[in-house]
Amino acid sequence: MRFPYSREALKILSGAHDRVCRKITSVDLWENQHHSVNLPPINPDCPCCARHEFPFLDGLFEAEVATLCGRNSVQIRRQEGIHIDLDSLAQRLGPLARLEQNRFLLRAAIDGYQLTVFSDGRAAADQLGLGYPLFISFE
Repeated sequence: MRFPYSREALKILSGAHDRVCRKITSVDLWENQHHSVNLPPINPDCPCCARHEFPFLDGLFEAEVATLCGRNSVQIRRQEGIHIDLDSLAQRLGPLARLEQNRFLLRAAIDGYQLTVFSDGRAAADQLGLGYPLFISFE
């Protein structure tokens, strides 16, 4: 087959999940570019990876998503009462990103992407130089 993504889809559809490539790939058809990131091993304690629980997809948690006009970014706002520990998040992202932080927000720049996380649970995601919004979800 010409396209490796077709092969991966066939593996999933045929139930050969153990044979699926362990990478996330982003494809930009207009610029004819693609970027792949290796996935870490499956964490046996992860509700999503190990137990196939998807509370956000099942609608158990509310989140609002809005495209921000003129910024090529998407804002994600989780339910009220959420507090993000920015110091803890900075420690986890520190080895991967260039960080800027104050008491209200943490901004991480990683390979042309920018993620801004606010302590009240809002997040804005941008792909720098891209002409359309990028959606990133995280916990």
